[in-house]
Amino acid sequence: MMSDMRSSDYGYNEKNYTQTKTITPINVIIYFIKKWFFHEEWNDFTDYSPKYEGFRSAVMTKVISKYGLLDEITVVNQGMTNTTKMEAYDAETGEVLLTSTKNEFDEPVYSFTYPAHLAYMGMEGAFFNIGSIFKVNSTSYSSEGLLTISNPMKYFTPGDILWAEEKDEDGETLQSYPLWVCRF
Repeated sequence: MMSDMRSSDYGYNEKNYTQTKTITPINVIIYFIKKWFFHEEWNDFTDYSPKYEGFRSAVMTKVISKYGLLDEITVVNQGMTNTTKMEAYDAETGEVLLTSTKNEFDEPVYSFTYPAHLAYMGMEGAFFNIGSIFKVNSTSYSSEGLLTISNPMKYFTPGDILWAEEKDEDGETLQSYPLWVCRF
């Protein structure tokens, strides 16, 4: 946990209080009476006494997040206990693929889920190519207005939406428009 103590953000507080106390004629009389009757030592007194108080605090919050895969779920309903074990997980999404539970005869019953991204190309998550930046020049376009990129199947699937920006020599955006991946 690191923090910059010079910052006034993120829960840092500082309060300062300055007080100047001046001596009035009544204070002078009380001062002399204390010295005369109680024989306290004689000190020089000034006509003011400054007082400075300061308070500084810092508040930090530490958030601990723990992640894991669920191994089994036990449900107790009306005195009956049912335990479901997670047997297999999807490596890409973390979803449960195979579960097992026991029936009333103490035999295992399996449930299998087959995700679409394993069966069909193009059904995988968009996180594979999100945020990708490709720099192309005007020679990458064909006479039909199609953009050609080497090995596009590595990066895109038909149906993906791309955002194109035309920029000048200074890097200023001239125009922006969406593109769709149609075919390879």
